Order: sequence, then structure tokens, then C-alpha cells
Amino acid sequence: MKTQSEHQPDVDDLELDPRLTELFARSYTDLAPDNFVSEVMDATRHAYRREMLGRLVLGLVVVMAMIPLQDAALELAALLMVQVIELQGGVVAALLAPVNSVGALLSLVLFAIRAAHRRLFVRG
Repeated sequence: MKTQSEHQPDVDDLELDPRLTELFARSYTDLAPDNFVSEVMDATRHAYRREMLGRLVLGLVVVMAMIPLQDAALELAALLMVQVIELQGGVVAALLAPVNSVGALLSLVLFAIRAAHRRLFVRG
């Protein structure tokens, strides 16, 4: 049984194709300069720092904008919870509490507008 080394001829025994040798010789170029890697790493670090700074500034802007938005949302919630009809405590007030507010009235009006729109303009 022959081993693999017996199947493969020696490189010195092979005749090299001169055209192929010339092609490889022409295509040879010098590798990138020694400082190539350091330049790429510096550019990557600079881009990373710039992106992180942008994210930090965006985060600060969002946080600063959220303070007035939170105050506005709290005022809106307080406005929507105002009772439409002033009822004294008791069973009737407890039963009507979910629908006895400006928010409930506004919801009913918006549902009615949506139903009218669907009935008039949506076919199907």
C-alpha cells in the first residue's frame, strides 16, 4: 500500500509553468505599512468616542425634555379625572365613578366619532 507522500511528486521535480510564475510575480504587492493597523485602530477609537458622545448628548436632551412632558402628562391626567357630576359618597357614586369623569366623557365622544366615520366612510 502506497503512502500519500509516494503519490505526490516532489516540488523540485515539477516543471513550473512560466506564464503562471510570471502572473504571480506581477501580482505581488507590498503589504500595508507597519502603521496601518495603528491608524485603523485610532480611527476606530475616534469614531467610537464620537458615537458615545452623541449618545450621551441625545440622552441628556431626552432627559431634559422629559421633565416638562411629565409635568404636562400629570396635569392632563388630573384634568381627565375631574368629575362631570358632583356626587356625594355612597353606592351610586362608587358605581358611576368609572364613567363620571371628563376622560370617560371624552372617550365616549371619540368612540362615537369613530363609529360614525366607519359607518359613513368605510365600506365592507
